[in-house]
Amino acid sequence: MFNVVARHAKTDQLSMHVTRMYTPVKVPSSKFVATVQTPSGEELVFVLLFPEYPPKGPHLMILVLDLPTMRLRHFRRDIGLDMKQFTDIRDGDVCSAGVTQVYGPTGSNYLFLAVCGKLSCVSLNSGAEVLTVDSLTRPRVPRFPGLKLDDKQVTLTSVHQVATLGNLGSLYIVLYEKNSSTIKVLRLEDGNRHEESRLMTKAYERWESFHAQPSKTRRVHCPSEMRINPVHWSLPDLKHKEAEMRSLILSLSFTGEPVSEEDQLQAKIDNYLVLEKNVQHEALLSDL
Repeated sequence: MFNVVARHAKTDQLSMHVTRMYTPVKVPSSKFVATVQTPSGEELVFVLLFPEYPPKGPHLMILVLDLPTMRLRHFRRDIGLDMKQFTDIRDGDVCSAGVTQVYGPTGSNYLFLAVCGKLSCVSLNSGAEVLTVDSLTRPRVPRFPGLKLDDKQVTLTSVHQVATLGNLGSLYIVLYEKNSSTIKVLRLEDGNRHEESRLMTKAYERWESFHAQPSKTRRVHCPSEMRINPVHWSLPDLKHKEAEMRSLILSLSFTGEPVSEEDQLQAKIDNYLVLEKNVQHEALLSDL
């Protein structure tokens, strides 16, 4: 049951009050468009095609299944289509999807879609569209908040496939056709400074605390070592990088007994003696 109340904008006087009763309606999906597994292997992303059912037009629906619990996450994203796009997707293979690794301060996977020659990207955390291909002179969405690519530089056909990978702190979007030897590669990287990313992470954690999900479908944050963001590590005491890595291994106690300070000092000396040539070559210990 819904109560519809209309008031006058200036006088705040009640103009209309209507009570309406609605019943749920099941609208069958027209096509199972795509199924993509996240790189962690813990989630399945479904892309479904739905026909027009007033007042809603034809659209693609994105759902995420959590495999350990076999429950749908509290996530749904609808992408509107016109009738021509709906017909092309229903009757042909003109839609491709790819999921990236965890990237960015919010720790989100991103779903890239190539639909009828149009590329877009959706965050699997917030559901927001973060990338689109549009005209820079006459944009369809003038105030698009995400990344906007020039449609003159990113031209795709309806049969283009999309694949994603991450390496050295960047996302790579690979666009290709099955019967063509030409591929297009888009490189995306986070241009924010480290301080800005920290503030974004804190803001996102605070926002997520106000929109907590049930424990059965709560998302597990990906640890930093599994993300593709670059990790900057400052070596203490101007250590050579190989000496620092060896010292980390030597500092581990495999017997469970504490290591004395004398043994730690001797291990440090032996560590440098083994790498003496590399240390002298880098000239880290020479006078500046």
